[in-house]
This record gives sequence, structure tokens and C-alpha cells, in this order.
Amino acid sequence: MKTTPILIMALLLSQGSVLLSSSRAAETTSSPPATQSVPAPPVTDKIDDYIIQSMAKSGIKAMSIAIVDGGKIVKVKGYGFADADGKIPVTPRTLFQAASISKVFTAVGALHLVDEKRLVLDDDVNTKLTSWKVPESELTKVEKVTLRRLIAHMGGINIGGFWGYHQGEPIPSLLDILNGKPPATTPPIRVNWVPGTKTEYSGGGYCIIQQLLIDVSGQSFEDYMRDTVFKPLGMVNSTFECPLPADKVALAAHAFGPWNDAMAKSGKFEYLPWGWNNYPEKAPAGLWTNAEDLARFIMDVQDTYAGRSTKILSKDAVDKMLTLVPGSQWKTMGLGLVLEKPGQPNAIFRASGTNAGFQAQFTGTVETRQGAVVLYNDRKGESIPDEIILCIAKEYGWLKFR
Repeated sequence: MKTTPILIMALLLSQGSVLLSSSRAAETTSSPPATQSVPAPPVTDKIDDYIIQSMAKSGIKAMSIAIVDGGKIVKVKGYGFADADGKIPVTPRTLFQAASISKVFTAVGALHLVDEKRLVLDDDVNTKLTSWKVPESELTKVEKVTLRRLIAHMGGINIGGFWGYHQGEPIPSLLDILNGKPPATTPPIRVNWVPGTKTEYSGGGYCIIQQLLIDVSGQSFEDYMRDTVFKPLGMVNSTFECPLPADKVALAAHAFGPWNDAMAKSGKFEYLPWGWNNYPEKAPAGLWTNAEDLARFIMDVQDTYAGRSTKILSKDAVDKMLTLVPGSQWKTMGLGLVLEKPGQPNAIFRASGTNAGFQAQFTGTVETRQGAVVLYNDRKGESIPDEIILCIAKEYGWLKFR
């Protein structure tokens, strides 16, 4: 597609770029900074051009990417504008809602407690839940709701996803959401079929995990995830806080797209007048993050698998994430991650998500230490992350992505 020089110039001027230093200068400096701004290598020119043209063609307003190559973050870059008025350029620090990628981190937080022997994957979660219990029924007499089943969407739990709540609307508590009581606008979270007998996408199941982590850790969900997952990985910008704290509001991209079922069916896309929706359903949908932070997670999965890291999880726990879940009707489902060619030398892990006005995706290779993150503030163009990642793979010569 032909892109006008004015559009190209505007987008290029709005870009931020951060690359991790691996130069000789870093070797001779006693206290080198963690990141520094340096010119992007020539190989990135085609990637930038491709992204700018994709955004112009699709109408996407704001995007951020990160690239991992050889086990290092080699590029973090922002494109477009984070606000509706086109006055706030996207930078590497710009925050996006990660939507269902939240579930991956929730699974990691739960597996950490399994490593500590404070939770057991195949026990009835009601043995550890204290503030709320999964209501017993004829269905739970047959099979129990377990942590493994909840992570793998096999817990028999209703409610696939959530639209969240507009800024200024009352935000329900987690117990309100679990019980389906106002101001929650979703039905009570309940067992709808025999656990373990069916694979059905369930954000509601992850709300149960959210309560489980609160009850077992003794912390709020956001504090537990901050202390246990984000801090050890250096994911300093990531948070599950809801609403977004004041120090991060200025970093947040504004959402663009439909914000309810009626708009989605009509195909209507526009900026959310209030900026973005709040998601008190934190475990399934509430993560705010940026591309660099997600790249750090990709690298830790790779390093833990290879026995180089135990920052959050044991190798056994990561092996479970990278192994297909027994009995799942989804033939690509690991314990929290989507897998391609699992167990093979060219295995890939990935995750994606969609909230009201946001999309997110990351992909990494298990063994060759490559990866990419794409975040943007739109519901349009669901194939765009795959296309951008393939472009990156081509330019960097990543044969296993092709």
C-alpha cells in the first residue's frame, strides 16, 4: 500500500526506541544503565516500514513492539499516538491492556504456589478457598473443580469473557463478580457442566483462581502478582491495579473500538470517551503492561526451561506450561500457554488477548531464544500481530517462525 510522506513522517516522529546495550562501551562502564537509546540496526528499517503501512491501512492508532533475539531484547519501539487528540506519542513506556494475556500471568502466580507446596494442581479448590466457595451441585458431586482444570479451561465454569466497566461507573468487588451481585453486570460464576469433561473458554474460572490466590497468599491479587512475578522479572511498569493508579494513567494508551455487544455487532469503532474500561476481573483480563515487560517474561520462560533461571518458577512448572494438557479438547493448550509443535526442537509458545479497544500478542521459541510482542489499541485487524511477527522473523532470519 502507498503511504503518504506526511503520515510516514508523523508516525516516525512519534516513535520511541529502546535497545538493551551489549556494546563494548557497556563492558568498560562500571555501572551501565539497563537501557539506552541507540540507533536501530538497519534490519529494522523494513519492519518499521511494514508496521507503519499496516497501521495506515487498518486505521490502528497506537502500537508497540518488542523483539527478543538470542536471549536478549534487541528492540522496543512505539508507533502512533496514545491519545485521541494525537498529542501523546507512543513510547516504549506506553501501557496497553494485555487482555487475556492476564491469564498467563495468573497461571504463573498459581504455579508459584504449587512450587511452594501451598497449592496442589489436582485438589478440589474449595479446600483452599476461604472467602468464597464454588457452590456445590450435582455436577460437582461427579468431579471437582481443580486448579489444573481452571487454568486449562476445563473446570466447567461459565462466562467466557468480560467487557469491563466504564470510567466513572461503580467497580464491583471480586465477591460481587463471583456472586453476580450489583454493581456486577455479569451472572453468578457457577459450574455449568461436569468439571474435566469439556474444554470451554472461561474467564469466570480465572476469577475463581483470583480469589484462590488472595486466600492462599494473604495478599491482594495485585500485590501478590507484583511481589511474586513482576518484581523478580524487572517488569516495573506492569500492574493488575484497578483502577489504574495515578502514576500510570499518563502512560496509558486510550482504547479504540466497540465497548459492548451491540457496538461489536454493528461493527462500530471509535475511541472510548472515558479512555478505557476498568477490569476488576483482574486475573482473566486486568493486566496493564508494555512490550518490554512482556519480552522479559518470554526470556524467563526460555531461561527456566533451559535451567538458567528460577526467578519465579521451577523448571518442572515451566515444563508443565510447555506440555499439552491431558484430556483437553484443544490440541494446542499447555498449562497457561498456547503451544505449537510442543516437545519438538522448533516448539513455539504464545498467548493473545482482546479487551474493549485493545489487542495483544506475544510469541517465543522454546529453545532458540527468539520472541516478539505486539500490543495495540484497537479491536480491528486480528491477523495483524501474526503478520508483524512473520515480518520480524523474516528480517531476522528466524526459520522456526516460518
